[in-house]
Amino acid sequence: MIKPNKKTLFILLVIVFFVFGVKEVRAGVVINEVQIAPTSERFIELYNNSGSEVDLTGYYLQRKTNTSEKHTSFISNTKLSGKKIPANGLFLITKDSLGLETLTITESSSIQLKNSKQEVVYKIGLGESNDCGNICVSNPTDGNSVQRVDEDTWIVGNPTPGDNNLSSEQEDDEETESTSSDIPEEKEKVILNSSIVTKIISPKIVVAGVPFVINHKTIGYKNEEIIHDRFVWNFGDGNFKEMDPCLPFNYIYLYPGDYVLSLSYYETSFSEIPEVTDRLNIKVIPSGIKITSVGNIGDPYIELENSSSHEMVLNQWSIVGVGHTFTIPNGTIILPNKKIRFSPKITGFKIEDLLSLKIVDNNNTLFAVYPKSEATKNVELTTGVKNIKPKSNDNEDKKETTLDQKEEVVDLNSLSASAYKSDRINNRGILYVGLLLVIILGIMAVITIKRSNKNEDSGLEKELSAEDFKITE
Repeated sequence: MIKPNKKTLFILLVIVFFVFGVKEVRAGVVINEVQIAPTSERFIELYNNSGSEVDLTGYYLQRKTNTSEKHTSFISNTKLSGKKIPANGLFLITKDSLGLETLTITESSSIQLKNSKQEVVYKIGLGESNDCGNICVSNPTDGNSVQRVDEDTWIVGNPTPGDNNLSSEQEDDEETESTSSDIPEEKEKVILNSSIVTKIISPKIVVAGVPFVINHKTIGYKNEEIIHDRFVWNFGDGNFKEMDPCLPFNYIYLYPGDYVLSLSYYETSFSEIPEVTDRLNIKVIPSGIKITSVGNIGDPYIELENSSSHEMVLNQWSIVGVGHTFTIPNGTIILPNKKIRFSPKITGFKIEDLLSLKIVDNNNTLFAVYPKSEATKNVELTTGVKNIKPKSNDNEDKKETTLDQKEEVVDLNSLSASAYKSDRINNRGILYVGLLLVIILGIMAVITIKRSNKNEDSGLEKELSAEDFKITE
């Protein structure tokens, strides 16, 4: 008996791998099922038989009838741009899923799938097609489809779009009308969307300075909820925010107005054009909340008013007194231009707590105050029966005092202005007199100098005579 050497064993292994592993070599995206009639139910199903996700960007489908000379595209690469097939997953192409007017596949045609490098990755021929590559199958009858069982086997049977194809045994069972007990249990179908969709979840009316919750609902091609990748929020007030993952969060508009809130979803951080966007108009209103009155020692209630034209929700807001704080429970609402009162039996406030009050939200933002003067506090604490709200007589007295003080201030200002004006005139007169004196003294000095020079010249003439001069030739 001849023992094979190592070289022979290696060759045998290569042959075995080639024979049994050829199907794995062709792993990738393949055409998996085709239905051509009726026209309204036409579809092509792709299958990713690899162990990793495949991006269909750049892929496209071509067809050629048995009377045509070349293939022409009927599913362009723009229709498949951004579409992905998960590992061992399916991708269904219909007129509706890709937004097509019609899906032009007919009998006796050749259908081929090309990748972004324009390479044919899979080809089949229907009926009398003269270009079927290695896959030649019959034309499917009306209401049926041709389905790929494995690399070399295709069958005609009931359509299974978005689901696993029938096996040869299952098809034989259907032809012999087997009982329902022999039919395998139907698997859940994966319905693929034609595009990614997103929707902003937020109240449309919010209060300036009050935080509110913003969320979104983004659905992928397989009805899966998306929270990862790149989400960009624009709040319309000059602020924006990028998130990954994109989970619910709080936001605050500082000023009243009408803002446009928008959300853009990008599949990768390098994408320049978003896959999908959504926008929502947000109306921001002023709070309008104020403390209008408080009770007395016998009934120290607190009355709040909403002076705005929208209802106010005071979830977890707080009324802070001198020595006690009451947190308003969730769901408390003040209707537009209405008032509500909080009983001391609920709030726990006492009369001394009401001398200084303020209202804050759950972020400690101040919205209303109720200050009191010291004189009013002392009177109210002493009597114990007077309402903490200041009396009208006190206000009138204060007004009269203010008016008297104002008149006195006006008189003093007038006097001060007059004195200033008088001093200004006196100072200006002194300045003019001094300037005049300087000019006069200067003129006198000039005249004196000239007279002195003239006298000296006159005396010199008197001392000189003709004898002092001698004429020379």
